[in-house]
Amino acid sequence: MNAHNGRLLWAILVASALMPATLAVAADLPPPRPLPAWTWSGFYVGGQIGAFGGASTLSDPVGPSIFGDKVNTSGFLAGLQLGYNRQVAPRWVVGILADTSYLDSGGSFTCMQASPIIIGSNCEVSPRALATVAGRIGFLLDPPGRTLIYGKAGGAWMDSHIAIHPNGLGPIPSFPNALFPGGATSTDATAWGGMVGAGIERALTPAWSISLEYDYYRFASTNVSTPQTIEVTRSATPSFESIASATSGVTADMQVVKLALNYHLGQDPWAAWTDAPVLAIGVFPTKAPPLAALSGWQVDAGTRYWYSTGSSTNTSGQGLLVSRLPYTNLTGQSGEFFARVDSPSQVFVKGFVGAGAITSGKQNDEDWGVNDGTVKEPIPTAYEVTGSSASGWLNYAAADIGYNVLHDRTYKVGPFVGYSYFHQTINAFGCTQLTTPGSVCDPPPPSSQPSISQDDTWQSLRVGGSAVVTVWDRIAINGDLAYLPYAQFSGLDSHWLRTPVAFFPQDGTGRGVQAELILTYGITESLNIGVGGRYWAIWSTNTSQSCHGGCDLNAAGFSTTPPSPFTTNTQRYGTFVQMSYRFNTHP
Repeated sequence: MNAHNGRLLWAILVASALMPATLAVAADLPPPRPLPAWTWSGFYVGGQIGAFGGASTLSDPVGPSIFGDKVNTSGFLAGLQLGYNRQVAPRWVVGILADTSYLDSGGSFTCMQASPIIIGSNCEVSPRALATVAGRIGFLLDPPGRTLIYGKAGGAWMDSHIAIHPNGLGPIPSFPNALFPGGATSTDATAWGGMVGAGIERALTPAWSISLEYDYYRFASTNVSTPQTIEVTRSATPSFESIASATSGVTADMQVVKLALNYHLGQDPWAAWTDAPVLAIGVFPTKAPPLAALSGWQVDAGTRYWYSTGSSTNTSGQGLLVSRLPYTNLTGQSGEFFARVDSPSQVFVKGFVGAGAITSGKQNDEDWGVNDGTVKEPIPTAYEVTGSSASGWLNYAAADIGYNVLHDRTYKVGPFVGYSYFHQTINAFGCTQLTTPGSVCDPPPPSSQPSISQDDTWQSLRVGGSAVVTVWDRIAINGDLAYLPYAQFSGLDSHWLRTPVAFFPQDGTGRGVQAELILTYGITESLNIGVGGRYWAIWSTNTSQSCHGGCDLNAAGFSTTPPSPFTTNTQRYGTFVQMSYRFNTHP
C-alpha cells in the first residue's frame, strides 16, 4: 500500500513539474480552425421522375380543320441531371443545369379533317426523349439557408414519333370504281425549343437535396408528310376525287412536373446536420408523450374534396379508324378518405379511397368512310360527327407500401410499390348533328334519354417515389409520383338506340402515370389543412373489342363480331382541399 501511494505521489509531482511547460507550448500553437460553413456552391448529380401532358398542333394543307388537328399526349419521364451552383451572396444562388429523360407516352386524335366530304386521318404523336440546358437563379428562404426557391430558363430538345393514318373502310361493293385513301405516313422528328420553369429545393443533409419542379416547354415546328386521301360527295351516285400527299407542320408544347433527388459532390453521403432544425414547433401546445409501445409510430389520416376535369377517348381500330368516341370536359366532384402509417423501421403504408359524380361533360361521335346506316341504300359518307351531353359516376382507390431511405423529424423520402383502381361510368344524352350532310340525329332522341354509355375499369401496378418535407415553420410539401408500368383495362360500350341494343365489350392492357402535390399547414402539431393538385393519365397499349347485338346497321336482328383492335386514353386532373390529423408523433 505504501509503495502504491509513493508511485502515485511521484506521478503527481512529475505532472506538476511538466504542466507549465505544456501550457507554454499549447499557448504557442495556432487556435483550431472552425469547420467551413455549408454552402450550395459546387457540382451535383441526380435522378428525376416526372409526369407530363402536352399538345401537338398539326397544320392542314387543305385548309382550316372543322374538327381536331390537336393531339394531346400524356406520359411518364425518368432521367438524369448534372448541375453546378454558385452561392453568390448570403441569400442568392445561381447555376446551370443539364438533364436528359426517357419518355413513355401515347396520344392520338382526328386530323386533316378540313371538310365533311374528306376522309380525314388519325394522327398519333409519341414523344420519346427530352433534354434541356438551363440557367437557374434562386433565393434561400429559411435562416439556415437550406430551402431554395428558384426560377429557370433555357433551351430544350425533343424526339418524337409522328404517324398519320387515313381513316375509313375498304372497297364499297356498289361502287367498284371508287377511289380510296392511300397508306399511312410517319416520321421520327426532332425539334428544338425553349423552356421556363420554377421549383423548390430542400437540402436534407449536407450531401442530399430533393427538388420539386414545374416546367413549360415550347418547340419549333417540324414537318411530316400527309397521306393521300379522297373527297366523297354524299349521294346515291357519288363522285370520288383524290387529294394528293402534302406537308403538315407540327408544333408541340409540354408541361412537366418532376421530382428529383440530388447528390452534392464532395460531401459525405452519410453526414447529417449537427444543429437542430429551425422550425417553430415550440409554439404548439404541449401534450403528453406517446405511449412507449407506440413510440416511433406515426399515423396521419384525413378527408379530401377533389374538383377535377377529365377526358376519355375510345377508338374502334388502331391506326386507321372507323369510329371514335371522345368524351371531354368531364367535370368531376368527389370525396375521399386517405391515411399514411410510418413505422419505427421506416416502412410506410399509405392509400386513399374516393367516389363521386361526373356532373357535366361533352361527347362526340365520329365516323369515317361508312355507308349510311339509316337507309337501305349504300350511300358513302366521308365523315360524320355528332355531339351529346355527358354525365356519370367515378370511384377510385390506391394502396402503397414503401421505405423511407432518407428521414428525420422534418422529412421522409423513399420509394414505394402499390396498386391503383379507377372506375368511371359515362352516359351520353341527346344528339346534335355537327356536320352536314348527315342523318344520324334525324330525328334527334330526347335529351333525357341516354344514347351511348361507356363503363371503364383500370387496375394498375404503381411504382414511384414519395417525399414529405417541412420547408418553413408549419409549412410542408408532400410530393407523390407513380409510374404505372402495367394496367389492366376492361370496358363496355353500350349503344342504346340501336335495335337490338349493341354491346361492345373491351379488354386489354396499358400504361400510365399518376402525380400528386400537396401544400400543408399545421394548425396544431397534430391538425393540418392542405391544398393540392393531382394528374392521372392512362393509355392502352394492347386492347381489343368485339360486338354483340345490333352490330350491323344494314342488317336486322342480332349479330356478333370477333375481337378487333381498339384504343383508349383516359386523363383526369384537378385541385383538392384536405384536412388531416396526426394520431401520434415521433418522440
